[in-house]
Amino acid sequence: MGKTIIISSHILPELAEMCTSVGIIDKGHLVLQGSIEEIHRAAAMSSPLNLVVNEEQIDDVFTILQSNPYVQKVTARGNILKIVFTGSKEDEGQMLATLIQSNIAVSSFYREEGSLESLFMQIVGSDGKEPAKRR
Repeated sequence: MGKTIIISSHILPELAEMCTSVGIIDKGHLVLQGSIEEIHRAAAMSSPLNLVVNEEQIDDVFTILQSNPYVQKVTARGNILKIVFTGSKEDEGQMLATLIQSNIAVSSFYREEGSLESLFMQIVGSDGKEPAKRR
């Protein structure tokens, strides 16, 4: 119909169902905008990577990950690491190749399913400049 309706809401799953385009405003600045399809792709890429390795190799993995410029944050629970990674799919592959070439026994490597809500929280919840660290 050629009309624009602006809706401000924190109920992001409902917005994703009824809108064709979304914009995210943080502190008065438009930080992300696009079609629902574009935003879903961005949400998928913003979800953490999960990496499962031998527990004895955790310290070596942290050392390798800290040298990667696309790794923003790493948390570990046992032998499962969650990685906030800002690179492309090709960069993900290169990171995995580096781990394998360093004799890290990777038993699983996958990205969590993304959502509009997780993307929003990542954008407004942190400045994205936190270095990789073990928690």
